[in-house]
Amino acid sequence: MGLNVNQSRQDVPDGGTSLAIELGHELERESLLAAILNDLGNAYERADREGIGWIVPGWRSRSSMLGQAVSFQRDGTLIRGIAEDVLADGALRVRLEDGAQISVVAGEVERLRTAQS
Repeated sequence: MGLNVNQSRQDVPDGGTSLAIELGHELERESLLAAILNDLGNAYERADREGIGWIVPGWRSRSSMLGQAVSFQRDGTLIRGIAEDVLADGALRVRLEDGAQISVVAGEVERLRTAQS
């Protein structure tokens, strides 16, 4: 997983963005890393106390991919479908054109551009 921090519009591909683009100013990378690590530590402590049941609902509510057309490679074949859900194990459930549902556990999933986007 990567995080585009201070890239300009010219530095990212179409459809990509960075924190600097979204916020309108550059960030100090070290301060950002410290904040991320602090939040990760807090999440770890919460998971240790409460279990992990709270993680996936939060992930679902923040996902920009759910309901969108996506593609990914599996065994060398390009597969397209609609991202439907984040499962309890973190896998992405995708509904294929024939109605079948599969889980994507690892790999790069790309959101497809549609005529509306």
